[in-house]
Amino acid sequence: MKGNECAHGGKGNLNDAKAGLRVAYDLAVYLVIKYFKKHPSEIDEYNELLHDKSNSAALKQDIGKYEKELEKQKIELESALNALERERTRYAAQLPQPSEPERKERRRQSQAVANSLQWNEEKTRLLLIDSLLVQAGWDVSDESLVGQEVEVDFPANPSGKGYVDYVLWDDNGQPLAVVEAKRSGNESLQAGREQARLYADAFERMGKQRPVIFYTNGYETFIWDDVQYNTYRRVYGIYSKDSLQYLIYQRQYRQPQLERFNPDMSITERPYQIEESTNRVLLENEDFRDYVELLSTYY
Repeated sequence: MKGNECAHGGKGNLNDAKAGLRVAYDLAVYLVIKYFKKHPSEIDEYNELLHDKSNSAALKQDIGKYEKELEKQKIELESALNALERERTRYAAQLPQPSEPERKERRRQSQAVANSLQWNEEKTRLLLIDSLLVQAGWDVSDESLVGQEVEVDFPANPSGKGYVDYVLWDDNGQPLAVVEAKRSGNESLQAGREQARLYADAFERMGKQRPVIFYTNGYETFIWDDVQYNTYRRVYGIYSKDSLQYLIYQRQYRQPQLERFNPDMSITERPYQIEESTNRVLLENEDFRDYVELLSTYY
């Protein structure tokens, strides 16, 4: 995601570059285990890249040499890939197709390797979910806006305490949303929904408003506003502060039965009469006027 932003004119930073290198390392480890049958203990551990400013001048002097070498390697790699593709095309038709049991076994092996290398919740949170929050306008470094590992009453734990991965706070100190981070796989994602619901219950027991529920593994994100809706749904990211404030506002001012404002068709039947009478009735309702005024700030 960050690499794509930089490719389109965005500015990267050292931390993002380090994170990208670590992701590339994890991918390489997966490929080595899956296709070269190596055991994880046979693979060198990842060494964090240190930023030594004293070497910057020397590196800048050598950059021309590195660019020439890189261009040479690029040409050689392209030639090798073309030759490999020709060979693959020649022999592809002669290769026997794997049976369905063989395909299932390959998928099982691939999933087993992936599961063994999946990021835990801490990695998911730091590398993926933080980015989702930043994209939605949240400052993850400001604890008054984004609380992390927030302690709440949680009777389900022996200690009686629980720790919410993220709490998104409103200006008045009320929780707008809780975000539960799960490992980067499908196995435990839906389990995060129930855990997040219990955290929302905890805030209510503590005298706070019930927050909107999010749970995500960084790739898939779900929202559940269980005050207004009885089911969850998939969304493309975490909501902004304004959007969450609007959801909370809807809980109080949303008209649950707008159909009771329908005009009597025995009195009026022309379109302009229906529109005028409906608008007049709605605008005489104080809650609805507040609702319209709020909408005007968004559109």
